[in-house]
Amino acid sequence: MAKLVVATWNRMPTLGDNRGYKTRLKDLAKAVRLTDDMVRQENFEADGLIKAIFVAPEYLFAKEWGGVYKSGSVWMRGIRSLSETIHNQIHNELVALSKRYPRILIVPGTITWLPPVDENALIRAYQYYGVKAAASAGIPFDKTNGVSALLKSYFNLDDKGLAALKQNKAQFRQSLNEALADYIEDSDFARDQMLYQSGQTRKLANTVFGKMASSMMRNTMYVLLNGKERYVYDKHANYGECATGLFGNPMPAMGTVYLPGINSGTAEIEGLRFGFEVCMDHGLRTLGTLQRASKDRPDIHIIVSDCVDYEDANALVRNGGYVIHASTSLSETVVFQKNPARSNARSLGTDLAGGTKLLFWEIDIDVYDSFSLAGTFMDPQRPATRWAPVQVPKNPFRSGS
Repeated sequence: MAKLVVATWNRMPTLGDNRGYKTRLKDLAKAVRLTDDMVRQENFEADGLIKAIFVAPEYLFAKEWGGVYKSGSVWMRGIRSLSETIHNQIHNELVALSKRYPRILIVPGTITWLPPVDENALIRAYQYYGVKAAASAGIPFDKTNGVSALLKSYFNLDDKGLAALKQNKAQFRQSLNEALADYIEDSDFARDQMLYQSGQTRKLANTVFGKMASSMMRNTMYVLLNGKERYVYDKHANYGECATGLFGNPMPAMGTVYLPGINSGTAEIEGLRFGFEVCMDHGLRTLGTLQRASKDRPDIHIIVSDCVDYEDANALVRNGGYVIHASTSLSETVVFQKNPARSNARSLGTDLAGGTKLLFWEIDIDVYDSFSLAGTFMDPQRPATRWAPVQVPKNPFRSGS
């Protein structure tokens, strides 16, 4: 067994968080420092680089109050995203923080930000979600016609009808936008939220991949260790990310489109397999669709949210592995082992940072299972045993990143 400290930092829900990003950076630095203090106090024998895992909830870095403001007597919802310039400043500070605490794997929630429009990235998202929707509808996958299959399924076209549609580029683009918008915006998660009541779905969908956009919105999770960026994950699900206007009846932000992530959510870091999800991605079983054999599933499944209910059926962690969920909801913030039933990790106590709770946990990574850690930093004394490399299944809508 190899013991690690895990820290999950709570924070106020988006609508109650009035701190600017500089204050949030200071509070984060305190939370990581307190985690380092706990590592020193417990003095677990982790001979390699990772001695602790720190995880904060979604939207740690976003506009104050989540972009919500009051105009006269009316509550309005504004853009919650930060500028690219501020994003870059935050990113640099996060790297510097990781350098100060090199043995803590830091997952500082997410940054929601507005990079300039990248048409190639939009095209890749077209292909990803077009093929994904076609696959979910039972349409055979073909790399050359994945998007075409999507259109045929949504508009009930045969090959001739599709060919005729493609002759009119403007109409083809509009039809593609509509089909993708229907898939992305009308998924189950969208129907369950107030943003999409009263016919708002179509209005919001109009700018999902609008050509008049001047900026894109990303909701990005960075994973840092030893002063280096070890993995980047962009949230997939669009939970009204770009909605603005009258609170309770918002409209799309003019000129802004949400760019969903197309990364797999899996990464191997220092001999451990990790799985990552952001909020509604977990509700949609984004990581779970990989369907790996138990011995090849992640050792640690990390979820950051604001907030989502954990669903055991949506987890991909192997038996004996751990789920770490850092949420703005304390009732959903938990660390537990799946073995195969749920067993909560041992609490190491609590502290405060930025006025909200910092919870400490102990996890024991089993080094005697089929995914051997012998010869890695987790168990350097035993003879090294090579295991099969992580293989991303041949899946039509996974990037393999």
